[in-house]
Amino acid sequence: MGCGPPIGELREKVEPLNENCQNGLVDIKRIDMHPPAKWPEDKGHIVSMFREPKKLKISFIMYLRKLMLEPEYAKGCGVFDLGFLSASGLGNSTFEHKNLKKAFLTDDVQNATRILQGLVSLLVGCQTKMILGYHCLSDVALSSESLQNATAHLSEDFAFVGLVEKWVLSVRLFGSMFEGTRDQCLLPGEVMNGRAGNRSPLPYDLDFTDPYDSSLYIHAQRIFHAQLSSHPIQEAAIKDLVCPSQ
Repeated sequence: MGCGPPIGELREKVEPLNENCQNGLVDIKRIDMHPPAKWPEDKGHIVSMFREPKKLKISFIMYLRKLMLEPEYAKGCGVFDLGFLSASGLGNSTFEHKNLKKAFLTDDVQNATRILQGLVSLLVGCQTKMILGYHCLSDVALSSESLQNATAHLSEDFAFVGLVEKWVLSVRLFGSMFEGTRDQCLLPGEVMNGRAGNRSPLPYDLDFTDPYDSSLYIHAQRIFHAQLSSHPIQEAAIKDLVCPSQ
């Protein structure tokens, strides 16, 4: 699992960013961080990459586990505490982050599972909440109306909807839709897996049921394939698409 975000390489290639963004950059943190949407100012400006909800949650837990069990990795990532969890809305819930390290260090898998299920419960509707303007880990009650509002925003207010599971195709589709660069080679930073994790299964029996994000993801898939129908692109191997080294 690495640490450098791909945006670092992209900055080097397209600096200055303000000159390469049609309307300039309002807040660089909205590229590097994971803030929720702001309406109505974000209408027509959000570029998204949706991920299958269960995979998203497992990846998040694995990331936290590595941060807490490997201090050198955390230091290399510039993560010195779990304040970023509070910034994601955890500070407004009853869940205590100090319990997380206990869960990852204990040999009592049953107790660890109980602790982590509390975090997973807060992750229910993460993507739905963020579209509605809440942080991912905010302890807010969602409803069928919430899901309807989120899917409406997704259909009407997003500039682009990509899929993590179709990353390369999504990057190429974005280029075709906004830059007319369907056949242009891709920068290594556009396809690199900057935080490739351990693929071993989680040792916890967690319930990842998420009716909100699961429905939202299905809707995102429909939009993605509709975009692809309007801008046909053939899938290809990454090695055939990345720009040759200079």
